[in-house]
Amino acid sequence: RELSKVIQGVLMADKRRTTSREDLARLWAHECQRVFSDRLINDQDRAWFLDETKNQMKEHLKLVYDKVVDTSRPLIYCDFFTPGVDPSIYEEVTSVDKLTGICKEQQTDYNEQHLP
Repeated sequence: RELSKVIQGVLMADKRRTTSREDLARLWAHECQRVFSDRLINDQDRAWFLDETKNQMKEHLKLVYDKVVDTSRPLIYCDFFTPGVDPSIYEEVTSVDKLTGICKEQQTDYNEQHLP
């Protein structure tokens, strides 16, 4: 059941943003992190999971994790990072500052419509 969630997330890849093996590997790593690693309760387990993700990427995809994933920022995907696109694009968040701005703007819009 959990593996199907990883596959479902990878299948959300959009050809407008996922154009290389590295893009698809990065999305796979994100989905594994979202489904499995987010449930882990301590740093030791999360470190083990990251190491295992790196090993699996190297063994099965023949890619080096640290060359595929920018480890200087969180690995996040969403379908609202590029506003006004229809259909929406499930894509990597390349700027946490931009994501924060989008979320604040959406919160402001919501509050204006729903709060007295």
